[in-house]
Amino acid sequence: NAGAGSITYPGEDAQVALYRRVLRQAAVRPQDVSAIEMHGTGTQAGDKVEMTAVKRVFASPDAPRRQQPLLVGAIKASVGHSEAAAGVVSLIKTILMLRKNTIPPQPGQPFNLNPHLKPLLGNDIQLANGQSWTRNGTTPRYILVNNFDAAGGNASLLLHDVPSFAVQPPPSQPDARLHHVVVTSARTVASQEANKSRLREYLTQHPETPLADLAYTTTARRMHHVQREAFVAQSTEDLLRQLQPSSGKTEAKEPASSVVFAFTGQGSQHMGMGGTLYRTSPTFKRLLDSYQSLCDAQGLNCQFLDVIRASGEEAASNTAERDMQVATVALEIALSQYWQSLGVSPTLLVGHSLGEYAALCVAGVLSVGDALAMACERAELIFTKCVPGEAGMLAIGLPLTTVQYRMRDLATTAGCEVTCVNAPSSTVVGGPVAAIDALESYLKSDDPSVAIARLRVQFAFHTRQMDPLLDELESAAERVTFKAPTIAVASTLLGRIVKPGENGVFNAQYLRRHTREPVAFLDAVRACEAQGLIQEQSFVVEIGPHPVCIGLLASSLQTMSLTGYPSLRRGRDDWAIISQSVAAAYRAQLPVSWAEFHKDHLDSLQMVTDLPTYAFDNKEFWHSYKTRAVVDNSSSTISHASASGASRLSSTSLHTVYQFRKEESRLLATFGVDLSDQNLAKAIGGHVVDGVAICPASIFMDMAYTAAAYFDSESRNTAQGSSLSTYELADLSMLSPLVLREHDTELPQVFVEGVLDQSTDIVSVRFLSRKEGVANPVEYGSCVIRLNQPDKPITQAWSRMQPLVKARVRSLDEALRPRQVHAMDKTLFYKVFSEIVDYSEPFHAVDEATVAVGFQDAVMTLDLAARPELGTFTCSPFAIDALVHIAGFLLNADVHKPKNEVHIANHIGSLRILGDISSTGPFRAYTTVREQDAKTGISMCDVYLTNGQDKLVALCTDICFKKLERDFFAMLTGSSRTFPKKPRAQHAIPKREWQAASANSSDSSPSATPTSDFSSSSRNSMSDVVDLAADLLAIVAEQCGMSLAELDKTKGTAFTELGVDSQMSISILGDFQRATSVELPAAFFTNFPTPAEVRKELGNEEMEEVTKPEKKVRTASEPPAKRKSSSKRSPVPQGPSTHLLKLVADALGLEASDMTPSTTFESIGMDSMLSIRITSTFHEDTGIELPAAFFSDQPTVGAARMELDGPVEATPQVEPSRSQSPANKSRLPIAPVAKTANTGGLDPGTVTLQGCPLVHDH
Repeated sequence: NAGAGSITYPGEDAQVALYRRVLRQAAVRPQDVSAIEMHGTGTQAGDKVEMTAVKRVFASPDAPRRQQPLLVGAIKASVGHSEAAAGVVSLIKTILMLRKNTIPPQPGQPFNLNPHLKPLLGNDIQLANGQSWTRNGTTPRYILVNNFDAAGGNASLLLHDVPSFAVQPPPSQPDARLHHVVVTSARTVASQEANKSRLREYLTQHPETPLADLAYTTTARRMHHVQREAFVAQSTEDLLRQLQPSSGKTEAKEPASSVVFAFTGQGSQHMGMGGTLYRTSPTFKRLLDSYQSLCDAQGLNCQFLDVIRASGEEAASNTAERDMQVATVALEIALSQYWQSLGVSPTLLVGHSLGEYAALCVAGVLSVGDALAMACERAELIFTKCVPGEAGMLAIGLPLTTVQYRMRDLATTAGCEVTCVNAPSSTVVGGPVAAIDALESYLKSDDPSVAIARLRVQFAFHTRQMDPLLDELESAAERVTFKAPTIAVASTLLGRIVKPGENGVFNAQYLRRHTREPVAFLDAVRACEAQGLIQEQSFVVEIGPHPVCIGLLASSLQTMSLTGYPSLRRGRDDWAIISQSVAAAYRAQLPVSWAEFHKDHLDSLQMVTDLPTYAFDNKEFWHSYKTRAVVDNSSSTISHASASGASRLSSTSLHTVYQFRKEESRLLATFGVDLSDQNLAKAIGGHVVDGVAICPASIFMDMAYTAAAYFDSESRNTAQGSSLSTYELADLSMLSPLVLREHDTELPQVFVEGVLDQSTDIVSVRFLSRKEGVANPVEYGSCVIRLNQPDKPITQAWSRMQPLVKARVRSLDEALRPRQVHAMDKTLFYKVFSEIVDYSEPFHAVDEATVAVGFQDAVMTLDLAARPELGTFTCSPFAIDALVHIAGFLLNADVHKPKNEVHIANHIGSLRILGDISSTGPFRAYTTVREQDAKTGISMCDVYLTNGQDKLVALCTDICFKKLERDFFAMLTGSSRTFPKKPRAQHAIPKREWQAASANSSDSSPSATPTSDFSSSSRNSMSDVVDLAADLLAIVAEQCGMSLAELDKTKGTAFTELGVDSQMSISILGDFQRATSVELPAAFFTNFPTPAEVRKELGNEEMEEVTKPEKKVRTASEPPAKRKSSSKRSPVPQGPSTHLLKLVADALGLEASDMTPSTTFESIGMDSMLSIRITSTFHEDTGIELPAAFFSDQPTVGAARMELDGPVEATPQVEPSRSQSPANKSRLPIAPVAKTANTGGLDPGTVTLQGCPLVHDH
């Protein structure tokens, strides 16, 4: 817009100048440009100015007439203006035009053109309309791309076809490497799995894809992300096998914390080592050739390249044996340089024996020339001063001290010396051949199981055989320059770390000692571990011709385990080993330079241009408005569901499919439940626990089975899913009870969410509900169902157990004496059970029961015949409930169980239905209490169900029961049998801060009749000494299953270590209050966590009576007393919140003044157990029922006041009448009925009573 009248108005002259400048720089004539991708925002002025500028430059009347019309178009008409991405979107379109040889049409043609454009279009300029655009021979096609911005920035880009001379010819020869690394990477796990799946599908459709080109494209031509996998393959078929999805879960590889280079010593060298790498990698060859040139320039008598170029089968001559030592050092230095060129740089170096020469070179202590010269001097002196074959070395799989003792046992082993301490049980000994032979024979005869091996060396290094050459070696080393290391070096001579920059350690004397003294490899590794230089995630590479050090290093570590990777391996293709190690480095998220890895082979490689693109982990963020369906008793519910497009299910427990969609390999659905269904309501109403109708877990299980069958049929695209016998229901956990009451005016909107992961055949199911006006849904529980499960493992296990079960069943059947078993018919069985659970007739499945006298197991005869009039179920909840409640009967009907205890099932591990359980039977069930923990109160039960042919038809295992106090259980369920709250007796209590006496408080509740004043004459005095600590600790001891004497011995032990958790503490404090009428705060065991502190707090206290002070309660006719007003005093709210916060303060041992409006309940110690107790007490006192999540939804004192009382007015105008109760002023619904708890802290898991879901909270 240069020169235009406004910054927002485009400048025609500026655009013309831009086009001409681009053409001039590219040396292209305007008539050679075939098409233009316009900026084309669709504005009147913008399109007119841009088209006019284009016509002036590319189709000017003054220029020669165009042979072909100029084709113009704009992508914005198709996808809109993508703002910052507009330019790149246009670029993508133009590249596709060149590739597809087509000009895509402007959408919606024919349409009314901008009237300003009509005069500009004609024979020379035409609108894009799907014209063919093919290339004429080798002449390139040119296309201009425009992109302008509102700030005046104009950009144009000229593109053309790839010139013919730039087209890469096909490879002249195949890649010399036989093993190739193919990688995939992604930002997320889901994208990574999808990328692998796409690559697998591509290779299946294009098996002819050259593996070398594929490896090059996925490594050197791709961006790499944190989720990484690498595959080393020799063929496409081999790669496809590795890309198949695995049954197990792939564990994410942790990034490497450090890189360790371990340099191999003598004993692993061989003829032809590194030869394949030398012949096929020009870079590696140049390195080794330069090292040979350094030797030649120094006049060294060494041709080590002959060793590397030799065939692996060639025998080594004496000259080759000498040169092999220099070749080992040269090869290791070259391998180090190669690894560093690939981006793998070491943070620690450790060299074993001769390998330390290479380590010192890589650390910068020695130059390459000096390192090779010293290795050559050492080898020359050894072969000159020592006789080959006169001494040898023996590797022994025993600790150092044991080996030293063994050498002293025989006189013939006197010449042996310890040369290397490699690992805790790996020691190397050297000495004269005769002594080595004698030691080897002795060790083999003493213990044939000990690993013993002769090393492939001609000399006994690090022994007295080296003494003749030490002086000359030291003299030669004194002519060499030693520098401080630039990388940490683990010295295997000193057994410690030489840090970077540390001077004076490496010198001529060091090399003398290094040649003669033992290798302290174990000490060096332990030092690295102690200083954190080797960690669990360290990436260890062995630099040498064959791996030795990585095994020794791993066995030397004390507190961690790690895996090392070799550079080369004797007898294996060099590229196979290099590729495996480079792939491991990539998985460890090291910055591998793939361009460097493929640099030597580019003439043999081409990029695969049509590989699948990245599989983005798409997530849906679009929020669609949905009308909430109201579940009621009218037929409009069904019609509304139909109108909204929801499909119906022919199931009594699951009725509607609200939503169904597919995401990658997952199917997701939401199902609706109609609680007004007559059969479903009867089933729930027939399961009454302590006077409350609670939905049994078996109905939730049928919901899960129904959802799984729906997913199964949808994934198979069939009318119905697989047989129920192929499903396994597992990990059923319930979090809240679904309670129905006769006087409920609104039923909860229950729904089920399910997800089928088709890659694992696992359906995850959650049971939830939502109430009007409540933001967060209530989750009742969850489970998983595994599809396509074989029954062979179950039947095989049953075949082993069946004889034992049959023998036990036979013994129970034959034990007719009353003192051996309890025999019951159906009537007696369910009469006994009705003490806790009152089952309706459809749940009465037990015909006969024979229970062991100890109530540890039982055999029962069941009638599970299907009754169509009860409803349509995928798996009958009446039959499934029977399998669970017969296990609950053993625990709850036990005659030895205290009456105030109840056992609640809170988790079901696995349920398999292997046969038809809806037939007439009869069925026999054997149930057993497999495990019991008296300390935690947890019992584990199993149930086996067989038919008349003794075939296993159902198996329910790991049914977990939790022991609870009966009154606490009743409080959790909101049962009408909840024990009434005892009046707070005027009793002697100790004066403590945590027990706030009500001496200074008055009853502020309005009363219609006057009460008499308290008189001081009515007070009773006490002088007794009460030991409350002894009473409390006696209850603790009883609950923990120990004697009081045992508890006294653990005065300093925390109650939590004795097993007192939040649930048990409530039970203990409840028993204590019933026994003493003294109420302790719920946080008592937190404030006083040991028996000693309890005795100190409660110990023998002189008790004094505490009564309410003398007070007068006014009548309704009396006016309220006037109070002096103060501008500084804020009005004190007197609504329901005052009473609630007083309960909170009393329970936590706080003063009311300690709680400010910003105080959070969590910060003062509120937990799930305490919230249940407080809301229950508040309900009893006020008739106001608070939701179980009240203290979570209103996390601060101010939020609680606002929720209960509403906004507080500064100057109330009218005093509320006495007919107005706090409940009337509350904005919460007032329902003076049994409370539905939404928490509970029952540990572990959730709560189901012999199949019925109750309460749990974590």
